[in-house]
Amino acid sequence: MTDLSLQEKSQEHLGTTSAARWWTSFALLGALLFAAGDLGLRLFYHPDPLESPYRSWIVSALADYPKMPPKPKIAIFGSSLVVATVNDGDATTLGQEIDGTTHHRSITLERALAGTAAQGPTTQSFAIGGQMASDAFAILNTLFNNSDPKIKSCFSLPATIVWGIAPRDLMDATFLDPYSSTTVSYLDKLTEKHDSLGTRKFYFWRYLEELADNCFYSYGQRDHFLVLQKQTMYSLLGILGLIRPEEMGTVKTPQELLRIARRELPEDNGLRQWMVKPQTQPISQFEDNSKEYTARYNPFKQKLFDTQMAYLDKFLALARQLGIKVLLVNMPLTRDNLALIPAGKYQLYLDSVRRAAAANDAAFIDYNDDKTFTREYFNDMVHLNGYGSRRFFQMVGDEIKKLNMPI
Repeated sequence: MTDLSLQEKSQEHLGTTSAARWWTSFALLGALLFAAGDLGLRLFYHPDPLESPYRSWIVSALADYPKMPPKPKIAIFGSSLVVATVNDGDATTLGQEIDGTTHHRSITLERALAGTAAQGPTTQSFAIGGQMASDAFAILNTLFNNSDPKIKSCFSLPATIVWGIAPRDLMDATFLDPYSSTTVSYLDKLTEKHDSLGTRKFYFWRYLEELADNCFYSYGQRDHFLVLQKQTMYSLLGILGLIRPEEMGTVKTPQELLRIARRELPEDNGLRQWMVKPQTQPISQFEDNSKEYTARYNPFKQKLFDTQMAYLDKFLALARQLGIKVLLVNMPLTRDNLALIPAGKYQLYLDSVRRAAAANDAAFIDYNDDKTFTREYFNDMVHLNGYGSRRFFQMVGDEIKKLNMPI
């Protein structure tokens, strides 16, 4: 009976050992298959680095950058004030509706610079709603100061930059930190060290993620797999006849629902989502956005202002280093909007921007004189309407020619 008990124990031990070996072999086989698959992807799968599963404003600006010559000679930067000026100005100049999601040039400025020539220099707008000075620097640093040959081959240095700047770009109290913006988060993926601003501090969990990106090629391509998933979904919908080819990538969600979605979901703009109509008559109803700008201007955060001014200085210094001429344009605002800025802070902003421009050999013009752009040229407290936008870029064109800036 004792011998039988020992025999049973021996068989049980052998069974346990066999199971352990089986699981070990299974795990090793899985690891080898993963390594082989990862190596295969590394060798044969090289997607466009600019691709993203979500069409944010920065993604669309880069996606719409001309693939073939002539490359843009003038780059345009700024927040929604400049976005509106580009889109409303061109819609009014052309007399037709344009898609603000895909329109990233100023035809009005190009025509102003063309003079008697058939065609003026091409332009590219990197203006994005909510753009801060840190976002502008991240764009300049990533696209035009990048050692990656793939990025260098896509983008060529502009001769001149026009940056329509305003107080909010340096003192937005609702802004969290430079690395929290959609622009910087996306551009980080296009830089070798995942740091488009070059000022990121060490963070343990982010370090682990970067380590995984470098060690496992498939993990680093997770966003591109989402792109493939999205493309496959649209293709299947097309095959099933549930969506027409011209509807690919369009969004028809009501604007109110989109505003709610953007609070929780990644920014994703569909084609024909933001259509801009030409202005054909004076604005009769002036929109009141004082609540929004009261929150943006108050309270004034000195640390935030100093940080953003540092990025403005870095932007101008880098542009000078790259041989790009910069024209800083102080954007026109209404008296109602200026009244919302804490006492003395607008003058602080203006003096600081002037000093930064002078220190970095950048040109500066001030259109916020309460005379050049009166209330009739605005849609609301800060955004120019079609007539005002057209006038704005015509004046900027004259200024570029007057200053003999390269185009």
